[in-house]
Amino acid sequence: VLRAPTPGDHAYGATLLVLGSYALFHAVLAALMAAFLTARVVRGFTSPSRQAEFPVVTLWVDYLAGASTLILVVAHLPGLLA
Repeated sequence: VLRAPTPGDHAYGATLLVLGSYALFHAVLAALMAAFLTARVVRGFTSPSRQAEFPVVTLWVDYLAGASTLILVVAHLPGLLA
């Protein structure tokens, strides 16, 4: 992966750029969601009856972990098969 061609030279490099950008965007979004949830907890805006955000953020982070794992496998697969 470190010796991958540039995105303009080969489709593999372009694919890595798109997949990496996708994972990075979703990681930033997950960090924003976690920061928002933390701010709500610190300020006391959550209660046992108002916890709708907790499962949503948990599901998003689980999706991010699965997608990132799949992206890493796909990125390293050509090197493993060669």
